[in-house]
Amino acid sequence: YLEANKFEKSGQGSKLLYYILKNLLILWHPFMPFVTEKIWEELEQKNLLMIEKWPTCAKVSAGKPTDNFELIKDIVVAVRNARSENKIEPARKVKAVIYAGAKKKLVEEQAILIKSLRTGISELEIKAKGEKIPEAIYAATGKIEIYLIGAVDETKEKARLEKEIINLEKIIASAESRLANKEFVDKAPAEIVEKEKEKLKGWRAELKSLKSR
Repeated sequence: YLEANKFEKSGQGSKLLYYILKNLLILWHPFMPFVTEKIWEELEQKNLLMIEKWPTCAKVSAGKPTDNFELIKDIVVAVRNARSENKIEPARKVKAVIYAGAKKKLVEEQAILIKSLRTGISELEIKAKGEKIPEAIYAATGKIEIYLIGAVDETKEKARLEKEIINLEKIIASAESRLANKEFVDKAPAEIVEKEKEKLKGWRAELKSLKSR
């Protein structure tokens, strides 16, 4: 979020970060009195931090919660990981093609973030779906497929995909075991169980894409 805030143009992001910093300093002060007091001084506050009132919980109506920010973050992380695992040097720019499915509009709206957050993407093409791209580095997050063009090593890519499949199969097996546990399903809140089911659905889709690749 700190990185993404650099590209936030309305000014609201900076206000939110300032609010968070002020309240964190108050909360941290009993444990780190000298450091927090010094930072507080840099914020040009009128009173000493040590006599500041304890924060109160603000009532905020944020509307219907979404996972939009998490989705963009997951795409950025997937690209970074793919570059790292394939040892693509940081200075090397690549073209990326993203098959975003139902999230195409959202991904298009946040293209500047995906390109700017240290992904090394110089050219970005976003489609709802498309054919597999040969000789491209493949990454996936949920149902979203990502292809990095111009920096592939076929042997390394195959080994990476095989490793991802093994790891994902372990995650899926663990999730299936958890959901098959009657005690967990009966005792856990319904929304937690539903969230686990959604995660499992996404992992299965990702595994299918990896195996197909």
